[in-house]
Amino acid sequence: MPPLFSVLCSVKNRASLIRRCVESVLAQDDPAVDVVVQDGASTDGTLEILREYGDRIHLVSEPDAGAGDGLFRALRRARGAFWGSCLSDEQLVPDAVSWARRTFAEHPELGGIYGYAEGVDREGARLSRQDAGEFSLEDLLTYRQLPPFVASFFRMDSYRQLGLWDYTGGGELDLWFRFAVRFPIRRFPKLVAYYGIDRSALSNQAAIYRAERNPRLEALWRLFHDDPAAHPYRHLEARATAGYFLRFAGMFVRNADWDLARESYHQARTHWPACAADWLQDGRVCLTSLQDRLGARLSHASLGACSHFSDTLRASSAADPTRLGLIAAHLQSPSRESCAEALRFLPEEADELRTAWLQYTLEQPFNVWTLLPSMGIRRVALFGGEGWGLALHRQLEYAGVRCVAVIDNNASTRQAAMVPAPYFSLPEYLAKGPAAQVVLSSLQGDHDRDVLSALQGDLDPAVPVLSWKMLFSLLAEQPADAKDTSLLACKE
Repeated sequence: MPPLFSVLCSVKNRASLIRRCVESVLAQDDPAVDVVVQDGASTDGTLEILREYGDRIHLVSEPDAGAGDGLFRALRRARGAFWGSCLSDEQLVPDAVSWARRTFAEHPELGGIYGYAEGVDREGARLSRQDAGEFSLEDLLTYRQLPPFVASFFRMDSYRQLGLWDYTGGGELDLWFRFAVRFPIRRFPKLVAYYGIDRSALSNQAAIYRAERNPRLEALWRLFHDDPAAHPYRHLEARATAGYFLRFAGMFVRNADWDLARESYHQARTHWPACAADWLQDGRVCLTSLQDRLGARLSHASLGACSHFSDTLRASSAADPTRLGLIAAHLQSPSRESCAEALRFLPEEADELRTAWLQYTLEQPFNVWTLLPSMGIRRVALFGGEGWGLALHRQLEYAGVRCVAVIDNNASTRQAAMVPAPYFSLPEYLAKGPAAQVVLSSLQGDHDRDVLSALQGDLDPAVPVLSWKMLFSLLAEQPADAKDTSLLACKE
């Protein structure tokens, strides 16, 4: 029998979800799985469901201080040589444990490994992907990278050296930080698990932020000041603190909690002023320059004559063949491939764009979407109907662009209906949705390249998929004093 592999679950009052979680762990194709379940004294039938599994799981039910405390209580009971977790709204793929065991055997130098996870709704439909990309200690310490915990596994011999057996209030990142400054970690391109996506859970973000802010900031301080292994990284402390606030600011925008989003973003800039995008100060001038050049050529354009816009871009694409040329090609002849190419960004470029987009969304220094009427675009469908989509909708309205539909495959998002427009799942939209000249995406994560290229393949070939990243990246590169030297200046 191979060494045990512990999978931990902490749960309280999740009777509707817990069975799928536990059965996904019991269904592993590995012969030596130690299923450790910590129930927080559930009262909704969860405990009765768990007791049905008898000695197939190692169950303790007792009051705890929350999910984090429950997880560490389970961790103290783990008997395995390796461990991972699977919480009540998560499920492991059948070969998750055997893959992790094999990977650890092939890479004895690694203390931790992770793959990626996919988000699913209540019906099991796949909606998104959480893939942190190749591991970077600097990105982890500054909150720019968070490996999906359900897709992560740790070598117990390494973990024991931390001496971390009680919940500190710092969330799983406290564990990640202290582990990562000591042991090698590596990402592998493997689907490991599924996690639940339910819009109703976002309503808890404000309460979580208020309850956990001080403990998480204290955990950061302890890391940089009290942990000798982290002393070489103390120069990252300001960025790490700002990264914490930026992460929550984005969550609050997603939930349309604008006041908390602005408060969090202000805190980020206070701790690390460099997180602000200086070019936004000149954004109105850049936008006017860009708009004038496009408008002069395209005042009568329609999407049916989108090649006029493409010609305008192509005429100057030699100035930036990697960005303008790709967008021009995509607008002229939309395809899965052209969409993916137009969304090809280096990780650091994408991260800087997202931070600038957060600042832009909260400060609204100008309206980038006034560019769309210059292209003859006045009817769009939004892809993504949460707070980021709502922010886009408001800007489009002021720009004279009508949002005719919202496409969102998450049933709970469609039910919440944050954007004042008709909501459709993608199949519903393809079958009976109103015609739009473009589909405009509000997606923020790096997974948008795969998602949007697939969406482009499903749409009418004459309807391009645009992302805020595409036009925003052009605007970021536009010189504030642009005259005839503009990147988008038209050749006569």
